[in-house]
Amino acid sequence: MANLKEHLRVDFTDEDTTITALRLAAINKIQNLCGRMMDRVTVEFYAESFYGITLPWSPIISVESVKYKTDATTYATLAEANWWTSLNSTVPRMEFTNTPSLYSYASDRVKISARIGWDASASETPEALVTAVKLLVMDWYELRGDTIVGTIARQVPNGIMNVISEYRNLG
Repeated sequence: MANLKEHLRVDFTDEDTTITALRLAAINKIQNLCGRMMDRVTVEFYAESFYGITLPWSPIISVESVKYKTDATTYATLAEANWWTSLNSTVPRMEFTNTPSLYSYASDRVKISARIGWDASASETPEALVTAVKLLVMDWYELRGDTIVGTIARQVPNGIMNVISEYRNLG
C-alpha cells in the first residue's frame, strides 16, 4: 500500500479506504484482462465433457483433481493416470484417456480443481502487471468516475493495455 501511495503522491491517510478499494478493483480488472491470477489461489473449473478443455486462468501451478458427475449431484474422482496437462503452454490445456461416460442430464459434468497464480508474497507476479495495477489505480484515482467523450465511455487506457499485452491469454 505504501508503494502505491508513493506512486499516487499521496502522503496522508484520508484516502486509504478509497485507494485500497481502487487497488482491489484494479487487480481484478488486470487479472480479467490477462486471464492470469496475480496471487496464488485454488479454483474450480467446470466443463461439459472431457474433450477440448482449455483452462481459462494461468499460471497453473498444479491440477489437484478431476471429477465427473455420475448422477445429478454426485462427483467421482478420475484417476490421475487418465489425464495430463500442458501447464507450460500459453493457454493451459488438459488431455484425457480412458474416460468414463458422463451423466447426461446435468450441467458442470466435469470439475477440475487447480492451484493457480503467482505467489505474490514471494514477489513472483511480473513487474509489468504490478505496474499496470498502479497505473490503473492512478487513472481511476485522478478521474474519480467515468469520463464520457461524446457517446463513447472511456476504456482502460492504451498505455496500460500495452504494458499487459504480453501477458494476455488469447487462446
